[in-house]
Amino acid sequence: MHGESTRIDRLHEVVLQQNRILRELLGAIDAAASRTRGTPESASALELREAILRLVPALERRCGCAEQDLVPLVDKIDAWGEIRAAVFEREVREERTMLALLVDEVARGGVSLDAIARDARHLVDGLLLDLARDEREIEEVERIVLGATDQETG
Repeated sequence: MHGESTRIDRLHEVVLQQNRILRELLGAIDAAASRTRGTPESASALELREAILRLVPALERRCGCAEQDLVPLVDKIDAWGEIRAAVFEREVREERTMLALLVDEVARGGVSLDAIARDARHLVDGLLLDLARDEREIEEVERIVLGATDQETG
């Protein structure tokens, strides 16, 4: 289990770093959405579109990390592991879907600026909740792993 505790420590740091970056990007989207006025070609509309598009690679890195590292780790951690893994997998699918729909709205044109700003705020709110929940969950997994390590060495 000692190897698992080192692995979870590293993964926890990666998740926290990714979440800091995502929170900055989400803050930029929220700020741009609140300033968005005028026509789809206005400076504020372009700022919102650019902020949304900057989120894509960062969110994809987060989703990839969850799929490749976090889900396999939590899946076998305890009796609740399968449920935790299923929740992470569902969140990843939902996050990708929400962002893809928003990116599609931005790329497609013909969607009102108000609708894009509203949907952007909805995405921001949902992702911020997911980030906080994920941080709590990984801290719980870390406690479980450290508890098992302490029991093995104690």
